[in-house]
Amino acid sequence: MGELFDSFERGYVSGARPNDKLVFAGTLAGFLSSRDLLERVRRARWRLNELSKGTFPLSLAEMLLAPEYERILDSLELSAQYTAKTFHYSAIEECYRAMHWGSSYIPIHIQLAKILIDGGDLDGATAKLVAIGDTYWARNNTHQGTAAYDMALSLSPMDAAVRTKLIDVYKNQGELERALEHYLVLGDSYFHMAQLEEARDTYQE
Repeated sequence: MGELFDSFERGYVSGARPNDKLVFAGTLAGFLSSRDLLERVRRARWRLNELSKGTFPLSLAEMLLAPEYERILDSLELSAQYTAKTFHYSAIEECYRAMHWGSSYIPIHIQLAKILIDGGDLDGATAKLVAIGDTYWARNNTHQGTAAYDMALSLSPMDAAVRTKLIDVYKNQGELERALEHYLVLGDSYFHMAQLEEARDTYQE
């Protein structure tokens, strides 16, 4: 149970919108009042692990940010099944159905990114993951935000805009060595694309 409170405190309390806090508090109260609490926690953890396969871990606190989270997770599990069968249109439909209960619920958008990846639309998946990262950062969940940017970059390693986001992230977090690593890669990328002027400016920074 500590995961619920630790992840909420770390990722949401300090920067979450007031409404998100109220939604979480109400959903958490209902969750904790169930008689089979431990079984529900185990089941929820398993469902989130299944949904996040191939991406990055999701917290239990995240799951509780929508009152109808169980309906959403049902749709996302069905979407994952459709994706495994390459029924991408049906998989996307299930995601849109889930949005009816929580349009800003991040696991929905992670599932959409996975569908785009499976369908070969890496540019679309990259854009989706960057948007997810931006949302995490807006909610002060820096760990998950960075993970989303990292995954976006793994799909599009030559995307200068995504790498620049990560450079800014690491600089803001004081991780200067990691920021420098990305600066050097960014400079090399510009050289490979024969953009010598951009490369020179990047190295000079």
